[in-house]
Amino acid sequence: MAGVGFRAVVTSLLFIIASLSPIMDSTSLDHNEPLFNSQNVTTEVRIHDINSESNDSETLIWYPNTPSNERIFQFTIMIDGITDPEDIDYCNLTMTWQYNVSSDNHLISVSLNKNNFVENEDGLILTYQYPYANNIFFGNYFISLDTIDTYGNNYSFSHQGIEVLERGYSISIIDNLPEDKLIFADGKLTELQIQIMNIGVSYSNFDFLLTLETNMSSGWNEPILYNNNFTSLWGGNSITSLISFDAPLDVNSEPPPENIIFNLLISYEDDVGDIIELSNSSLSFKSVVVPDYSIPVVSFFTDENMNELISDSLSPEPLDNSVITTNGETIILYGNLINYGFHTGSFEMEIQMINSFDSWNIFVFIDNKDLITEQEGIYSFGKNLEPLENTSFRIEFNVSNSSF
Repeated sequence: MAGVGFRAVVTSLLFIIASLSPIMDSTSLDHNEPLFNSQNVTTEVRIHDINSESNDSETLIWYPNTPSNERIFQFTIMIDGITDPEDIDYCNLTMTWQYNVSSDNHLISVSLNKNNFVENEDGLILTYQYPYANNIFFGNYFISLDTIDTYGNNYSFSHQGIEVLERGYSISIIDNLPEDKLIFADGKLTELQIQIMNIGVSYSNFDFLLTLETNMSSGWNEPILYNNNFTSLWGGNSITSLISFDAPLDVNSEPPPENIIFNLLISYEDDVGDIIELSNSSLSFKSVVVPDYSIPVVSFFTDENMNELISDSLSPEPLDNSVITTNGETIILYGNLINYGFHTGSFEMEIQMINSFDSWNIFVFIDNKDLITEQEGIYSFGKNLEPLENTSFRIEFNVSNSSF
C-alpha cells in the first residue's frame, strides 16, 4: 500500500509541473520580444504638391514642365502602430515610371532616415520632398513603400500611383492685384498681365487666343490687348498677355462694368491634322473703384475672430464703441487695416489717452503677434501695403496706476 501511495504522489507532482511548464517557456522571457503587435502596424504614402497639407486630397495629376518652384513631389509617410523611430530598421520609398518597372530603373529610390520621423497620434509621420527634373517622361508612375522593423517584420504599401500628362497649361496673374479684382481710379491706367505657360513636354505646342467678352461702359475707351493671339507656344515656355484700361476722369460718374470677363481658347493640332481644344475657359474679374490716394480703412473688434464690430471708419451709422473694464482688467481690441487706394501705401497710428485719471501701458502687435515699438505715441505698421491689401493688429491697454 505504501508503494502505491508514493507512485500516486509522484504522478501528481509530474502533472502539476507539466501544467505549469508554459509559464517557464523561454520565449516568454525573451527581452527582445517587440512591445507592439506587428499585426496592428500599417503603413501608407500620400503625395501632394508643395502647397498642400497631408490631410488634403492627394495630387494625382502632374505635368513635365511646371515652374521649378512648383515641380516638387511632397510625400507623407505614415506608420501606425509604431511610436518609436528606433523600432524602424529600414524604410525605402520608390517611384517608378511604368516602362521601367521590369528594369528597376526608379525615378526615386531613397532610404528614409528614421530619425526624421516624428510621433503623430497612433504612430509616426515623415514628410519627404523630391524636386523632379523638368521634361520628365509622361505616363503612369508607381509608388511603393517597404518598411522593416527591428524584429524583422516587413510591411509593404503600394500606392495607386500618379499620372504625368503629355500636354498642359497654366495661367497666372503676375500683377500685384487683389485676387480676381481689377482696380480703377479717376484718369488712371490699369494694367492686367496674364502669363500663359505650356507645362507639357518640350516637343508639344499649342496656340492661344485671349479675347474680351465684356462690353465696356460708355465713356470708356476699348482696352488695348497685347500678345493675345499667339501660335506655337512650346513646352516649358511662357508668354505674357497685357491688357490696358484707360479710366475716364470721373470713374464714379462713368463706372466700369461690375464684372469684366475674358475668354481664353487654347488648342493644338494633332498628328492627323485635327484641331483639338485643350481649354476654352473664362477669366472673370470684379471691378473695384478706389481713390487715387490711399485712404486707411480701419475697423475695431472686441473679439479675436473679428465678429463683434465696435468701430468702422467707413460705417455710415454710429456704432457703440464703448469698452468697459472693471477692477483694472486688461482691455484688448482687435483691428484690421485696409489700404483703400490706387497706390501702395504705408500707415501710422497715433494713440492718445484723453481725460484719463489712470496711467495706461499700451502694447500694439502687428498680425496679432509681433510687438511694435512706439515713438511718442505713434505706431508704424502696414508698410508698403498694395491696393486693397490688409493687415491685422491687436492693442492691449493695461492700467499701471489704477483708480478702480
